[in-house]
Amino acid sequence: MNLLVNYSSYSVHRALPRNIVHEDVHLFKHELDRSFDGFSGYLFERVWLDSGGIISKPFHLVYPESLCNIKVEKSDYIKRIKQSAKIILKRHIGQHKEGIWISERWSHGYFHWFCDALTRLIAWNDFQDRSNHLILPEHYSNYKYIVESISFFGFTASFLPRGSTLFVNQLFMMEPTARPGNYHPPTIKKLNAFIRSKISDCAIKSRIYISRSKAKVRRVLNESQCIPILHAFGFEVVHLEDLDFELQMKKLASAEVIMGIHGAGLTNMLAAKSGTTIIEIRGEQDDKNNCFFSLAGALENPYYYIKVTENPTETDRVGNVSIDPDYLKNCLDQILNNVQ
Repeated sequence: MNLLVNYSSYSVHRALPRNIVHEDVHLFKHELDRSFDGFSGYLFERVWLDSGGIISKPFHLVYPESLCNIKVEKSDYIKRIKQSAKIILKRHIGQHKEGIWISERWSHGYFHWFCDALTRLIAWNDFQDRSNHLILPEHYSNYKYIVESISFFGFTASFLPRGSTLFVNQLFMMEPTARPGNYHPPTIKKLNAFIRSKISDCAIKSRIYISRSKAKVRRVLNESQCIPILHAFGFEVVHLEDLDFELQMKKLASAEVIMGIHGAGLTNMLAAKSGTTIIEIRGEQDDKNNCFFSLAGALENPYYYIKVTENPTETDRVGNVSIDPDYLKNCLDQILNNVQ
């Protein structure tokens, strides 16, 4: 194993939302100043890779550096032995000359794919230009946005079936750049610049409202009552799931305002220019889901919020919501008055 890239530990400072009121400071204050460990990139030569991202020399203990892919502590010796035994027993499917591993447990989710997995690739390519071929778990091929984004960025990929291993002559792996919901500012800005470099025309200024009316959870139940107000403020209502990945990026790249309820669609602010206004509809007592507040800060985008009453379910902290139309109009009056 060779250490090829090493990023130092770093700290971030985030400003409070532009429309903060005193009673809501507690929702954000614990995210304002954060410090994070550094992260490294490695080259592993002539190793076995399993579909969970565990890297091992034949008949040796797994490399502790690869345990970040399954959230196991590097010091957990017993689990390393168990993982090594599992690798020996798995079905071997072949050999690759080289590849890059950027995945961990939740990386197939939309937000995590772009903000956790692709940031690892961007951090790697910032220093190395040896390979653009990804090796990913097989089920990633079932996600349209993963397949389309790989093509959009000009990468290639192989998909490793569950329960199998692959022998790789040169395997590159970058550790996660930050804990989920947080960002290494230089890397996330480079991802933003990389996305925008792939889009031909970002000149049109628009106001985009990302609808979740077709989603299973976290919908605005009375959205039909809100749409006339959104239109009056110049918003275009967009269902991102109806667009292919490139069209999504083009749509958001031209926005001057992006608005939506807390959900995967707000991840696409990654395509927007610095200075784009972000308006997040969020639970009135939600002090946990600050990933888009933090992302807006990392990208230097003004962040505003509109509070709604939460209706949590067993699987979703916020749940579906309703917004009083008059309240929405008053919020947008105040917010958009500050947008030039």
